[in-house]
Amino acid sequence: MERLISTLSKCPVFNNMSENEIESVLKEYKYMTEAFERGEVIFRAGDKSRRIGIIIYGCLEMRKYLPSGNILSMFHRKEGEMTGGSIAFSGSPKYPCDVIAKEQSRILWIDRDEIFEMVSKNRKIATNILRISADRIMCLEKRIELFSFYSIRDKIAFSLINDLSAREGVEIILPFTKTAWAEYLNVSRTSSSRELKSMELDGIIKVNGNKIIPLDIGELNKVMW
Repeated sequence: MERLISTLSKCPVFNNMSENEIESVLKEYKYMTEAFERGEVIFRAGDKSRRIGIIIYGCLEMRKYLPSGNILSMFHRKEGEMTGGSIAFSGSPKYPCDVIAKEQSRILWIDRDEIFEMVSKNRKIATNILRISADRIMCLEKRIELFSFYSIRDKIAFSLINDLSAREGVEIILPFTKTAWAEYLNVSRTSSSRELKSMELDGIIKVNGNKIIPLDIGELNKVMW
């Protein structure tokens, strides 16, 4: 219980709430936890769901299988993050993509009706859920714009500027592996590594492991023009 409350205190749903407040919520409302092995499918596209999940530990990936046979990695959700909120509260609560456990994971599930009760009685939770929904919409808009770029260089530049707030001469430490970044960009790890090396040779960036220093912010910004 102690670890659970500690994890939930980092979850945006319980932002600005003390651990005592979170513990009171858990005592008042019904919930369940469920474990998943790496690679296990949690939801398939078209599955219905009327509950939200909070990741106690692990990582989930949302995958879209395209008619071409390609796999589009939409999002990753990590410890403390919420999943399924937009599905549970929508008029048609069906998953548009598959949800896969990227690694061994455990999720806390809360039914939609329980969430409605929480929201009606707890203004902090209501405010937090509205903020999460708005942030998710903004994130989706960025992803749509990212997918509009054809070249790998443009995708990398767009992500550096929009996701990682690149500034000239200021070191960026990637908050994820380069493999995860490549999946986010929807390119292969080999192709992204090759393009990063090419950008380094062109004097646009400097790469050292998971650290990147933008050297020519003007060149990176060209993708926005």
